[in-house]
Parts: sequence; structure tokens; C-alpha cells
Amino acid sequence: MSVERPCILVGVTGCIAAYKAGEIVRGLQKAGVRVKVVMTEHGTHFVDPVTFRALTHEKVAVGLFDDPSDPIHHISLAQECDVFLIAPCTANVMAKVACGIADDLLSTTALATTATLAIAPAANVHMYEAAATQENMATLRRRGVRFIEGGAGYLACGDVGRGRLADPAVIVRETLALLAERVGLDALREACERHGEVPFATVMEQIDAARASASASSTEDAAASASAPCYPEQSAEGSESKDLPTAAVPDTPLPAAVADGAATMPAGALAGRTVLVTAGPTVEPIDSVRYISNYSSGKMGYAIAEAAAAAGARVVLVSGPVALAAPDGVEVVPVKTARDMLAAASSVFPAADAAIFAAAVADLRPANPADRKLKKGRDDAALANVPLTENPDILATLAAGKRPDQYVVGFAAETNDVLMNAHAKLQKKNADMIVANQVGDGLAFGTDNNEVWLVTEGDDVLLPLMSKRAVAERLVEVVAAHLD
Repeated sequence: MSVERPCILVGVTGCIAAYKAGEIVRGLQKAGVRVKVVMTEHGTHFVDPVTFRALTHEKVAVGLFDDPSDPIHHISLAQECDVFLIAPCTANVMAKVACGIADDLLSTTALATTATLAIAPAANVHMYEAAATQENMATLRRRGVRFIEGGAGYLACGDVGRGRLADPAVIVRETLALLAERVGLDALREACERHGEVPFATVMEQIDAARASASASSTEDAAASASAPCYPEQSAEGSESKDLPTAAVPDTPLPAAVADGAATMPAGALAGRTVLVTAGPTVEPIDSVRYISNYSSGKMGYAIAEAAAAAGARVVLVSGPVALAAPDGVEVVPVKTARDMLAAASSVFPAADAAIFAAAVADLRPANPADRKLKKGRDDAALANVPLTENPDILATLAAGKRPDQYVVGFAAETNDVLMNAHAKLQKKNADMIVANQVGDGLAFGTDNNEVWLVTEGDDVLLPLMSKRAVAERLVEVVAAHLD
């Protein structure tokens, strides 16, 4: 461990995300710490070492024997740093570090260092999720290696899933928090005051955000372990979905804490705002006793209404038939059919600052419902042939007339091609965000947990499996941020 200016060694491996390492280096430098860079040979094919030398004013280490003045370069690098951050780190390099393979300067330094080792993985989803990679990551975690993982989304190769490099700002703050653990806040404060480009208060905000995120993740992990169902669950309401990512809207960045899984919305964030929420199924009568509907429980929409009310909003919840108690402080308008729901929502929408359409609206309804019970035998022909007609599209109808200052969220429940269909719906419905998830095979409807994508024109962000309450809080936080 250094006794002078704290030092972070940044390892850059051969991955398309290597171009983001420059932003990581600059973010760390602004805190006043000394930053050095070591690269794999493959990493130099993506970013020229000259770039990092210009940023750090330090020699960039690549080969074991490229510095004649330091014949045991891997030892001096290993001893000099307080934190060794490998970002991006390929699956290959993780495998080498896990197995103790030291066949180049970066892996040799990793094996030799006693500094805090942090890894920000970046890989194709299939490489990332491969059993070998996951076992290597588990091995490294057991040894105390700290991981800074990104969310799921579109990858450079065109695939969709986990494996994206974490946002550089997240990597910077997490690394600074690790550095503070290693050298203490006093040493970090002195470095920032002497060499930093930002006030130490800004650095502390980053560290506090990292600590809050870590605490929230630990709490949720413990809760999930204690109460997780024995089968996969996900829920979608209305046009809802199962995989909701967190999306950042153009010109209005998504609060980092949302992507990181931490709820940071201040109390009263929606004070003075009106929020319209639709929830539950609609029922479309065939006759006086039969109807067409779906499996929606309304749990997601009710959780959203409760979270919005807790944030200080006036909430009007237009709800189809559900077996749920009205959330505290929420105005509930009960409806049955899609046309009923459209009429009720239309009366509230003009005054709403935000509208979140989470209801599972029936797409079709019987064209000519009978006003009596159709009897077997006598009415077999009518029961065997029930003509259907389209219901109004509530989201598209109302969003077509939304004001520039309104924020409209729709839901998309999909059985396949979740993100592709969500993006198509985003454009077709004139929404600002689509909450998308996968349904079917035990996923979604009626469950207490959900895994969703928050899809916007600018980004797709995955919220991993968590309680619907937690999903609701994060969604409401995003809405509040866009209304500011």
C-alpha cells in the first residue's frame, strides 16, 4: 500500500468497451488520485497506449520486458497501487486471474498484487453467462475480488442480455469507495485538495452513493434469499411485460441509483403532481354470466399507485376488477370493461402530470353480448361462435394528445422478442417509456415479483428480479426525475 498519494492501477483488456476506459481514467483523476494504466496486447488494438499516456502523464505498461529500467515491472506495479481496477475485463482475463495464470504483464501483476482488486466485466452475453465464466466469477468473489457489473441490454455484437460494461460514472464511484476503504478518507481528502479537479464534497457524494447502492443491494439480496418463490416469477399488467429495463430518456438522464437498484427518491418528489395509474384486467361480457378477461392480478399497478402516493402525488387509480385493497391516499375508480376504463382515464388524463398505463386491457370484446345467460343445448350455436371486435387502445388514444410536459408510461407483456416489441410499441403508442417484461410459462401475472425492462428511445435498462414494490419505487423515481 502506498503511503503517499493514493494510486489506482487501471487494467485495460482487449474488448470493444476499451474505449470507455479513457472516461474512467479521467473520472478517477478528477478526485486527485494518481492513475496508472497497464494494458494487454489485445487491448492496444482497441485503444492506443498513447491515449492513456496523454491522460495520465505516466508510462503505459504493456509488455513484461518493455521497461528496461524496471526488470521486474509486474512487482513494482503490484506494490505501487492501492486499488487495481481491471475495466473492461474480458472473460478470458477473468479466467486467467481465477486460475492464477500469469502469462502477460496484466495477469502477472494481478497475481502479484496485494492491493484491492476490482473487476468490471465486459463480454458477449453467452460468454458472460457461460458456466465456466460464472464459476470463475464465483471463485474470484470468494477470494475477495470486488465486481462492478453493468446491466443487461443491447451489446455491440447485436445480442441482448447481460455482459455490458457498467457505466463509467458508476465504475468511478465504486472504485473511489474501494479506495476510501483502503487508504482512509483523510488520505483521499488530502489528495483531492492537492491534486483534484473537483471539491472533496463531490468525491464524498460519489462514495456515499456507492455505499448506499451496496447497502441496498445487500438488503434486497437478503430479502430475496428469505422469500424467493420456488419457481420463476414475473408479472405484467395490461400491456405489461416481464423484463423491465431502466431506460434513460434523451436530455434527462436516468438517476444512477435506479440502474444500480437503489431507491434514492427524496420525500415529496411528486408533491403537487397528479398521477394517473391504470391497473388490473378488464372484463368483456359474453352474456350475463360469462366474460373474456386475462390473468392480471393488478398487483403491479397498485404498487405503482402506492409508491406515487408515498412520493406526495395525488393519485387516481383506474382499476379493473381485482381482489386488492385500495392503497392509502389513493383515489380508486373501479371499472369493468375497456370502454369503461377509457372513459374514466380520459376524464383524469388532461389534468395529469404523468400517466402510467399498467392495466391489462383486453384487446378484443364480444361484438354482441347477450343480455341473458346463454344455455347449453338451446344456445349452442351462439356459444360456439362468439364474434369479436377490437377494444379501444387506451394508451395510444390518450398519448396521442399528450402535452409536452406530460410523461406517459405504457406496459408491454411479451412472450418473445421483448425488447424489439417494446421499442415498436414505444413509437406506435407515442409513449415516453415502455415497461416491458416476458410472460408465459409461470412468468408475470399474479406473482409478487417482477423482472422488467425500462425502455426509452435513448436506452434500455434491466431491473433484475425484485419485488413489485421495489419495481414500482424505481419506476416512480424515474417519472419524478423527468417531471423536475
